[in-house]
Amino acid sequence: MTNIKKPRLMIISGHAADFVWRCGGTIANYTQNGSQAHIVCLTLGQRGESEALWKKGITSEDEIIRVRSDESVEAANRLGATVEFCGYQDHPFLYDRTMIEQLARIMCKVQPHIILTHHDTDVNNPDHESVYQLTRWAVRAASVKGAVPDQPALEFAPNLLAFEPDQSSLDGFLPDTYIDISDTADIKRSAMEAVGSQADEMIGRYMDRAAFRASLMRNVPGAKYAEGFVRLHPFEGQLIPLCGLN
Repeated sequence: MTNIKKPRLMIISGHAADFVWRCGGTIANYTQNGSQAHIVCLTLGQRGESEALWKKGITSEDEIIRVRSDESVEAANRLGATVEFCGYQDHPFLYDRTMIEQLARIMCKVQPHIILTHHDTDVNNPDHESVYQLTRWAVRAASVKGAVPDQPALEFAPNLLAFEPDQSSLDGFLPDTYIDISDTADIKRSAMEAVGSQADEMIGRYMDRAAFRASLMRNVPGAKYAEGFVRLHPFEGQLIPLCGLN
């Protein structure tokens, strides 16, 4: 990884806009550096994450899907990322072999160096736990020749990290990776503002969360905002990485 100046980033988002709150600043860090970032929205959250739209009086699921997809495209654009939609159903999100293979094919097309997705535990939203499991299966299927017989395997093993769930203390989330997003916090805020169906509830919460994570950083003096992650694969190399150094 140390020799890759512009690593490709892939984000597996369970619902529309999950990527914005959880890792929008990190996405912007990479795209601002010239890296490609590709977001895969497995569902649009029309059943379980669009309460404000249902309460607003929209009773057509198709209309909610349209609103949510438009918001996600605009948010991704503001982050400098591309986005695609799988169109699966949420609440509950249930996956099968066909979906594993579809996601594996996307991974092989993107050839990501880094994959970001949900944490393995989410007490309040089991959809995210299913997305975590689907992502692990897809990484495995994409990495092993023959798992998807007509698909070439990934050229290298991507680094897989879980971003922070909404209720960290309930979910036992203990980050081992902190990303300083002070320089891209305004871009993240702009992307969050694009998600009008959830912005009022979420922006303050996630900016406060980012400020809290930054306060825990020891080796980045003056950091104002940060996002936390858990590495799902161990670091591999000849030298132990030093905290605070790239």
